[in-house]
Amino acid sequence: MMILLEIKEYLKLFYAKFDIYIISVAKFLVTLVALNMVNSDLGYMSKLTGTPIVLLVSLVCAVLPWGISAVAMAMFIVGHFYEVSLELAGVALVILLIMFCLYIRFGNGDSIYIVLTFILFGMNIPYVMPVVVGLASGMVTAVPVAFGIILFYLVQFVNGNATALTSTGTDDMLAKFKFIIDSILNNRQMFLLIIAFTLTIILVYIIRKLAIDFAWLVAVGVGAIVDAMILLIGEFMLDISITAGGVILGTFMAIVIGIILQFFLFAVDYRRAEKVKFEDDDYVYFVKAVPKINVKLSKKKVKRSSTGKSKTPVRQNKPVKQGLQIKQMPTLKKSIPTKQNQPVKPIQKLEQSTVDNSAQSEKPAQKDAKQ
Repeated sequence: MMILLEIKEYLKLFYAKFDIYIISVAKFLVTLVALNMVNSDLGYMSKLTGTPIVLLVSLVCAVLPWGISAVAMAMFIVGHFYEVSLELAGVALVILLIMFCLYIRFGNGDSIYIVLTFILFGMNIPYVMPVVVGLASGMVTAVPVAFGIILFYLVQFVNGNATALTSTGTDDMLAKFKFIIDSILNNRQMFLLIIAFTLTIILVYIIRKLAIDFAWLVAVGVGAIVDAMILLIGEFMLDISITAGGVILGTFMAIVIGIILQFFLFAVDYRRAEKVKFEDDDYVYFVKAVPKINVKLSKKKVKRSSTGKSKTPVRQNKPVKQGLQIKQMPTLKKSIPTKQNQPVKPIQKLEQSTVDNSAQSEKPAQKDAKQ
């Protein structure tokens, strides 16, 4: 258990550090998978089935909000419908406009669920969606999930009736409109899934908000079982084809994924829960405090130990020279003598020399006078 908690903390730190890149890569992959599914199911417009256009649209959606991915998928669907029939493209465009107007009003911010619902239906594991959405989001997210179901069944309808919709002629225009609208409104399997998923999302959300022990686990179990029961009872009453094996497998997968989500999003220790009661002048408060399960990651410290003498000599760090330094000129070997180097004569010796010089000058003058 401690290992799993440490892995969880490492993943949380990794996501907090690189969340921008992780979200961008997730947007790119989700959009790429959704567009490839649309092209594989329809594929009537060859300009949209090319790999360059799919990669370019996915790259653009990677740096934009999730709503752009849903809009791109819807535009690809309308483009393929246009190649089949103009009436079909018109009906689909009206339905998409109504859906996105309702989405902006009720489910703004959860457009990822439109694309994920479409992808999970294409992978034949749609029964995971209501439990996951009820745990990770609120009741309003049932609206984008319902939109994803409608888009999937609209694509399946066109895929199975393309030959009947490609006939041209002005007389067939009204018949085409009637055929398309009747086929959508009489799709009982689509409406059964919308009702089952909506009720499951609301039920899971309500139970996980209750102040009971293990609320998330109870919500996962009850939601998965209720979803399976609604689908199986609806299959029997409406006489529609829903495989029981797929429902059971999807229910099991929903329980497993719900437990994993509970571990990462709401891991608490109910054994250390405390109930507190306090009051003020107006109210009496009953509070139940449940501590979260957190693990402090241990930081590994590397200690260096030196045993014995090292064979390699240790280099001493030389002082770093800062700023500019002026190189001194080399000095000459012969030094120029200065006056300071000459010995200073005493004052008395100088006076005697001047007296002797004056006496010597007077003697020849006296000789000349005698002569």
